[in-house]
Amino acid sequence: MKMFLAEFLAAICAAFFLNAYFNDDKPAEPPPQKVVVQVEQPTVTPVKPANVNMTPAPPAAVEPQNYFANGQFKVGVDLPAGEYLAVGTGYVEVAGSSAGGTNNILINDNIVDARRYVVVNEGEYVKVMSDMKLYSLADAPKLNLNYSKLPANQYKVGVDIPAGEYKILLDAGGYVALTRDTRRNYVGNQYAHNGGQFYATVADGQYLQIKNGTGEFVGSAK
Repeated sequence: MKMFLAEFLAAICAAFFLNAYFNDDKPAEPPPQKVVVQVEQPTVTPVKPANVNMTPAPPAAVEPQNYFANGQFKVGVDLPAGEYLAVGTGYVEVAGSSAGGTNNILINDNIVDARRYVVVNEGEYVKVMSDMKLYSLADAPKLNLNYSKLPANQYKVGVDIPAGEYKILLDAGGYVALTRDTRRNYVGNQYAHNGGQFYATVADGQYLQIKNGTGEFVGSAK
């Protein structure tokens, strides 16, 4: 009987122990730990911006234009009355009004790499086109002449060339004219369809124009 009681008590203790172990008395596992990894950030030194000069550069100097080109200009409004030189290659015209028509044209000329004098009066209109520039006499390019042979051009006697006698050699289609002024007040003129040789005696204040030919000073006027 004692043996049986002892075995019974032992069985009860074992059952209690197993029940406690597998149930509430089992020790709880610790919760997972949050791992924080600290990464050391490199120290960045701010770069000081370079000094930038924000002052705008001064504009390039523009030389004043001392001529008129590519258009029609009214005398007394756009330019003063007086004597001018048209220089270059192109067309020059002086008109009495802006109404148009050939009746209003006082002078006109087509020039190839040469000069043409024009005198304009108050209220008239002067036109220069293509590669042609109109200068006052003070601003006009100066001539560098070899008087033994004058190229095709218009010359003011006593200013560009001396008074005297000239021999004119014209190529085919050449032209020579001597005028008392810059208009159509002719002393004489000559077309040479097939070329030719001519003489002209010129006086101070006159204008000698040679187209498609050359001139040569041969002596003083007789």
